[in-house]
Amino acid sequence: MLLVGVLALSVAPAAAEEKIGRVSTPLSIVRESLWASPSIPACWENPATTDATQRGWVQQAVARTWEAASQVRFTGWGQCSAKSAGLRIRIADEAKNPHVVSLGSTLNGVTNGMSLNFTFANWSNKICSPQVQFCIEAIAVHEFGHVLGFAHEQNRSDRVVECTAPHQGTDPNYNVTPFDMASIMNYCNPNWNGNGTLSELDRLGVSLLYGRSGNPPIAGNAPSMVEYVTGSNRQFESLFVTSTGALGLTWKLNNSAWKGPVNLSEPNFLPQGGIISTIAYPLGNQLEAFYAANDGAIYVSFKANNGAWSEPQQLTAPGTTRAGAYLASAFYPTNNQLEVMFFDAQGRLNVLWKAQNGRWNGPVAISGPIAPAGGGIGVKHYPVNNQLEAMFIANNGAVHIAWKANNGAWQGPVGISAPGLAPAGSGLALSYHPLGKQLEGHFVDNRGVVNVIWKVNNGNWYPPMGITPAGFGVPGRPIVTSNYSLNQQLEGATVGPDGRINLFWKARNGPWKTVGLTGPNAASPGAPLDIEFSTPNNQLEIMFADPAGNMTLLFKAQNRAWSQAIRF
Repeated sequence: MLLVGVLALSVAPAAAEEKIGRVSTPLSIVRESLWASPSIPACWENPATTDATQRGWVQQAVARTWEAASQVRFTGWGQCSAKSAGLRIRIADEAKNPHVVSLGSTLNGVTNGMSLNFTFANWSNKICSPQVQFCIEAIAVHEFGHVLGFAHEQNRSDRVVECTAPHQGTDPNYNVTPFDMASIMNYCNPNWNGNGTLSELDRLGVSLLYGRSGNPPIAGNAPSMVEYVTGSNRQFESLFVTSTGALGLTWKLNNSAWKGPVNLSEPNFLPQGGIISTIAYPLGNQLEAFYAANDGAIYVSFKANNGAWSEPQQLTAPGTTRAGAYLASAFYPTNNQLEVMFFDAQGRLNVLWKAQNGRWNGPVAISGPIAPAGGGIGVKHYPVNNQLEAMFIANNGAVHIAWKANNGAWQGPVGISAPGLAPAGSGLALSYHPLGKQLEGHFVDNRGVVNVIWKVNNGNWYPPMGITPAGFGVPGRPIVTSNYSLNQQLEGATVGPDGRINLFWKARNGPWKTVGLTGPNAASPGAPLDIEFSTPNNQLEIMFADPAGNMTLLFKAQNRAWSQAIRF
C-alpha cells in the first residue's frame, strides 16, 4: 500500500526528504474517500504518560485548523481497543516520514492508519529537534488533511510547470478549489507544511465538503441547474426556492468553489417546492429563469454577458396558472426563438415565446382543457425534421404529445399511450439522445416504476416500457434526465418513496440499469431535484434538498464513482 507522507523539509539533507518548488495547486480530494459524517472517531494505538503533552499539541493543532474551518470534529482521542473504528494513530520515531496508509474514510478502523513522530531522533533530527512542537503540529495538520480525503496537490495532472515536486501517494480525482499558493497539502508550497496553518482556500474547501463552521447550511428546495458559458469561463449555476420563499442563487466558476447564496427576489415571492426552469439563450448570451410566483403569474429573471441579474419581470397576468406550476423552456433555433410552455388555470396547454431576443409574445393556448393546472410538462427541440415537441400526462392518465415542425403551426396534442398509466399532470422529463436520433420521455407510473417512451429518427412512438422495479419512484413526482457525453450515457434520477436518490441510466443505447445513490431519508419522498452535466472535469451533478431543507449535492467526474452526499 502506498504511504501518503508529510511534505518534506526543503532545507533538510535527509534522503527521504524531497525538494520543493515555487507554485502550488488547488485543494483536491479523492471524492470516494469522504467520510459520511463530519464526526470522526480518533484514538491512539500506543499512548504513554510521557507523551501526553505532544498528543495534546496534535489535538489542539487539528482543532484550530480543520475543525475551526468546518463542521469536522475528531472525537474520543483515547487509547484504541481491538475494535476501535475511525482513525487509529501510532506514535513512532522511525527513519521514514510520518504518514497515513491511505486517504479519508478508507482509514476507518485500520490499525496504525496514521504514524506520527514525537521525538525526531531518526527522521529530520537537525530541523525538528530544535523546534519539536512546531514540527509535531505542522505535520499533524498536513496528515489530518489526508485523513479528510485530501490528496497531495502536486499529483494533479494539470499542475503548473513551475511545480516540479514528484507525485506521491494517491492521485486526486476532484479539484475543490482554484489555484492556491499556500495550500498545506502541496509539496510546492514555499512554506514547509504551510507553517502549520490552512490557506483561505484550504478552509473554504473543507467547509464545502464537510459543512461550514458557525454558519447555517444553504436552506432551500426545488433546485434548477444550468451551465453558462462566457468566453473561456464556464459558470455552473443553481437557482432554487429559499426557505423564506425568495428566488435564491448559488454558483461556481470553472469547477472552483461554490459561491453564494444570494437572493434574486424578495421573500414570500415563491411557494415552497415551486418549479424553476433555467436555460441559456445564445442571443445576448443570456441566462434566463422562469417560474410561477405566489400570485399565479409567470415571471422571468435574466442576465446578459454575465452581468447583474434583473429584477423579476412579469410575463403574464396574476392567476394565469397555479403558484409553483411546472414550466418547461427550450431554445428553438428556427428564428432564434425561446419558448416556455405550461398548463394554465383551466388546464390548457399554453406557450410563451420571443424571437431574436425581442419582446415576449403570448401566452397562447394551443389546446382545450386537457391536464391539471400547472401540471408536469417536458419540452425539447428535436433536430430530426426541426421539431419542437411537448410531452405530458393528460387528465386520463395517458401520455400525450404536441409538436410543430419548421416553426409551423402546433399539432395535437394526441395520446400516444393507453390511459390510466400515471397520475394526471405527472412530472416528466423529455430528452434528445443523439445516439439513434431518439427522443425519449421518462415518468413514474402508478406503480412507482420509471417508464420510458421513445421514437427513433422521428418514426412512430414505441409504447411505454418500465425500466426500474416497482417503488423506485413516487408516482407522478418529479423526474430529471441528462445526457452524459462520456460513454454516450443517458442518465436520470428521482427520489424514491423511502427518500433515497435513485439513478437510472443506459450506456451507448444499451440496456437500462439502476442504482440507489444514497441511503434512505436523504430527501423527502418524491422531492424536486435536478441533474446537469458540467463540462469542467466532465462532471455530472445532482442537487436536491435533504428532509431538513439543506441543499445537498451528489456528483461524479470522468464517469467514475459517485460522491457521497455533500451538504452545502
